Amino acid sequence: MTSIPMHTPPRWSDVAVEQIRAVGLRVRVFGALLFGAFMLYAFVAIRVAMRDHAATEAHIRHSVTKFDFTPDISILITYLAMLLPVLIWAEENPKRRTYHLAMPVGRSVHALTKTFAGWVWLITGTAVFLAVVVSVDAVTSNIEGSATLLATRVAAWEWLVPFTAVTISYLLASAAGVGAQTPLIWLVGPPIIYVSAGMAIGLLGYPHLAESMFTLFSGNYGAAAALGGRFIAIDAAGPRVTRWLLSTALWGAAAATLLVAVSRRRATS
Repeated sequence: MTSIPMHTPPRWSDVAVEQIRAVGLRVRVFGALLFGAFMLYAFVAIRVAMRDHAATEAHIRHSVTKFDFTPDISILITYLAMLLPVLIWAEENPKRRTYHLAMPVGRSVHALTKTFAGWVWLITGTAVFLAVVVSVDAVTSNIEGSATLLATRVAAWEWLVPFTAVTISYLLASAAGVGAQTPLIWLVGPPIIYVSAGMAIGLLGYPHLAESMFTLFSGNYGAAAALGGRFIAIDAAGPRVTRWLLSTALWGAAAATLLVAVSRRRATS
């Protein structure tokens, strides 16, 4: 009588490292293009600063173009965060994941681990993005002769906004990537329907109802506050850091709950 040797399941950390490597290989072209876009931005910004400085020296005009960091700039990279899950799961819609059954971890754990791997690369890209923005700000400010310390212009907690914004955006998009056959439809369709419904309700003579609907996005604790730093412009509603913390916690918890629920559902279907 022979016995079948049972291999010890790998640690989750080992699985995560392998997934980070695999996802990195998958998105390397996208990352290279993104880095190229960052370098192009830096080149254009420096050229604009040199032009403004020359115009000021020649007394043609005295205005300068600012390239400093503000939390609102987070909205730029949140769009990229929504596209990343589509790229990661592009060839692995739910009907093509039978290989998950052969993995040493459960299907739900595997999906969440792969999502985590994409998040690691996203956070890395966000850090590079901020480094480019800060470097460009320093260089252009020196060229224009208006250099000031960032610490006097940006609160410490505001540097966290890009990281939390891309995380929430990525989690929401990952729920579509993990659970939908066509993620792009679920990423684009609901916002269009939501905005169209709000506009239709307003045109039908219920402006207050339409305004209430749009507060889900533009309210003090709406998606705009969590994803794009829009809380900065609403000083009368309370402490800005408090609104950021609450909106981030609410939308982050909702996005994470949705992703886990979708992963578990797909693990049993």
